[in-house]
Amino acid sequence: MDEETPSTDEPTDVPSWFARIGPPYPANVGREHLEAADAAVAAFPDAAVLWVARGDLIQLLGAPLTRWPTSEVERSYTRAIDAEPDNAIGYEELGIWLDLMYEERRDEAAGILDDAILRGAGPHAYVARARLHAEAGDVQPALMLLRRCPFEDHEAVLEMIHEIERGEWSPDS
Repeated sequence: MDEETPSTDEPTDVPSWFARIGPPYPANVGREHLEAADAAVAAFPDAAVLWVARGDLIQLLGAPLTRWPTSEVERSYTRAIDAEPDNAIGYEELGIWLDLMYEERRDEAAGILDDAILRGAGPHAYVARARLHAEAGDVQPALMLLRRCPFEDHEAVLEMIHEIERGEWSPDS
């Protein structure tokens, strides 16, 4: 095969699959991206990062497709948790997803984000959890969580601190 012909061989390990389907995500996600994600999780069903990438790609679809409805986002993140219960990534993504999509499931989202934080989640889990605190009127716990988190200097954390201090997330706003 010459150098200009792309290989049609599927990756043989999790890092290679993740490099193919994971971030950075394409601007226009289509059927071919979801088919690759399905092949990845079929090949490595115990890899949380692949399930999370699948959920992320489904979210990024311009319009849900019959084979990949929006409900598959939650299923993908739940499968990530089932695959690797000690890995924060599935909890973080599921908590954020539930919070953003289902107002009636915010308590559940808060608990899942707490689980993510206990497992070493990234700054966005802290931001989402602090916002939920602030929206419930718990400003001091929100600010304490952000100021004591391992990402206290992260841009998203600093921005959320300022937003909470300005009252942008209070239940009255």
